[in-house]
Amino acid sequence: MNCNSVTRFRSGTGRRSRFGHLGTALLGLFFLQNVCAQSLDFWNPADPRMHWTSEINPAVIPYQETKFSVGLKIRHLGFVPDNPFDLRENRVNISIPFFLPGRIGLGFDMRYSTAGINKEIAASLLLSREVVNNFSVGLKLGIENRSFNKDGFNLVDADDPVLAGNLATNSPNFGLGLFWRAQNLSLGFGMNHINRADIGVGSEALLPREMIAAIGYRIGNIMPTLVLHDDGSRKRVGFFLSFTPEHIGSFRIGHESGMPFKLEATFSLRKDHQLSYTIDLPTADTRAVSLGSHEFVYDRVFSGDIGTPELVLPNPRLEVIRETVTREMPSDIELEDLASNPDLIRLFLSSVGLRRNLMVITAGALSPNEANEDRLQRFRTYAGTIAEQLNNTPDLELILRADSSSMYDASMIKEYLHHISLLDRSRIHVLKLTSSGLPNLKGFEPGRSTVRRKRPELSSQNLQIQLQVAGKNRRARRWRLRIRDASQKVVRKYDGKGVLPATLVWDWKNQESKLVAPGIYTLDFRVQGQSGRIKAAQPKQVEVAYIKRSVKLQFKDGT
Repeated sequence: MNCNSVTRFRSGTGRRSRFGHLGTALLGLFFLQNVCAQSLDFWNPADPRMHWTSEINPAVIPYQETKFSVGLKIRHLGFVPDNPFDLRENRVNISIPFFLPGRIGLGFDMRYSTAGINKEIAASLLLSREVVNNFSVGLKLGIENRSFNKDGFNLVDADDPVLAGNLATNSPNFGLGLFWRAQNLSLGFGMNHINRADIGVGSEALLPREMIAAIGYRIGNIMPTLVLHDDGSRKRVGFFLSFTPEHIGSFRIGHESGMPFKLEATFSLRKDHQLSYTIDLPTADTRAVSLGSHEFVYDRVFSGDIGTPELVLPNPRLEVIRETVTREMPSDIELEDLASNPDLIRLFLSSVGLRRNLMVITAGALSPNEANEDRLQRFRTYAGTIAEQLNNTPDLELILRADSSSMYDASMIKEYLHHISLLDRSRIHVLKLTSSGLPNLKGFEPGRSTVRRKRPELSSQNLQIQLQVAGKNRRARRWRLRIRDASQKVVRKYDGKGVLPATLVWDWKNQESKLVAPGIYTLDFRVQGQSGRIKAAQPKQVEVAYIKRSVKLQFKDGT
């Protein structure tokens, strides 16, 4: 029940009113007003996770989970025998962020309270939208029905227009809210009864505007909040302290001047199910004589917040190969003669070949009349001298040149070296010669030494960054990836909104589209869920290594 349910009523009976009867009625209203003042529900408009906050500040809906909440609140009195008012309140709240087109959030709140002589039903439609980054606005469109039962009074003046019958009024209730969040700082503001609804008879029964503002700052899982509240008759200062550990629930303590302490504990029963218990504890500063209240709330989360992300890097190392190729030719060699040399193969001049140490031999008989014994002797020579060089130079590879008639011989040599000399097959290559034209000898100049620095070659063109989260919910308000160097300077950044992508691709370049320098780079990924909570992945590191290679091609006369 809202404290503003009863203000001042104007009686039109004048002299005909019986002062004794009216005094009894006003005494009852006075008691009810005092009870309301102690039991006033005050919220924290800067905390989207708190129950019923969207009713006073609908702007928080974009930062909430999609959920359904139902609650029962029981108030206790200390000055009324047998507790005849039997104060109870039932409440239902639905929050659906980003439900309507244009990323408009939708909410619904309904409250029913009874106090013996008074009953109240209020329903509100809540709309919200994030207009700019981290700033949202909300609108409340509500209708309230209040009624007083004359049977709750001992004496009733039948001629009094206020108390002669069951007083029931309907009035609209308009409100608005503002919410802003920047990293760990949160600001919230809510205003209720902007239209100053008339709940009684005449202009003397107007509800005052209610305003509440709060500022909170999150430190890890703890969020202290300062609250300023103006209920239209009195200005109050309060505070909240929230503790929200992961996967457990939340705990809150709050207090407002002249009001009881509010203690709340929320526990996760199962996945997507929560139960909360709240108790109000009066203090010496609490006005009147309330003995506090108890509230139970059940939450059913339909679309939970996104889980903690994890970065998976299939290739966390980049090798940047920077090669310098030196070509030397004596002046007495013609390029045409060199290109027609049968021992010059394309692999010598390719980018693959230049990164290898290669030994080339020609397969096939040494003479047209080679006997089996001559062949075995040739194989023994390969097994001795050539295998010895391969064993002494671990990165040396052998190329067996062959044509159609000598392919069998090349295969036999390869198997002989593998079984007799125990060489790895991957280091022996059989290359079949084809008549595909002459090799490209661009860069070779007879009688000169030319140096060519090749463009850097990358061991992988891109870094595939996989973004994994537990569960199927990948909806996020926003996410960001920062890639920092050893000095923590950001060299590349990625930002986005909405559904979290499965993979991000880094082309190893900085913000200026230049290849990054060698070193260790740290990937920092954070995601902000629908509830506004920011979750960070475990940082990952990648290495960028520059490898310098020098290749020298030297041709001599007669070779």
